[in-house]
Amino acid sequence: MSAPPLHVKASEPCHVKRSRPKHSELPEEQRKKVNARKAANMAQRRGRIIKQRCERCGAAQAEKHHDDYAQPLKVRWLCMACHRSEHAPSSPPVCSKCRGPRDREGQQFCRTCHAAYMRAWRVKQRQLVQLARALVKAGKATLPTPTTPVKESPCS
Repeated sequence: MSAPPLHVKASEPCHVKRSRPKHSELPEEQRKKVNARKAANMAQRRGRIIKQRCERCGAAQAEKHHDDYAQPLKVRWLCMACHRSEHAPSSPPVCSKCRGPRDREGQQFCRTCHAAYMRAWRVKQRQLVQLARALVKAGKATLPTPTTPVKESPCS
């Protein structure tokens, strides 16, 4: 007697039952959404749509949002938190890091995550300054001297 297979092949009927439905089996509204997303993704890959920052909070990580699926190339760029609040406007915006409530308007992180981010950033900056000082002290580097060109006045 042989042991049962450890994996299921894609060609086996039991796999087909567990997989998602075919595109042709989707409801009409869902097919429109899928087609619009595919068209927008292809346009982005071809350079017709350029990725931008979130139009609400300015976060760098933004995703496409369609207001009208009949116009697949007309997208708005929203971060995950703003995109979520766009679809459920009654729910408060969430922090991009901890997914908790975001208590500050126009910010990507909640106060706690923002404070932790800033602490880590300050530590890294201190380390960079210490490294630069050590290199100067060892004679392996020199600090740049500030040279600012004197701007001539347009009146003279």
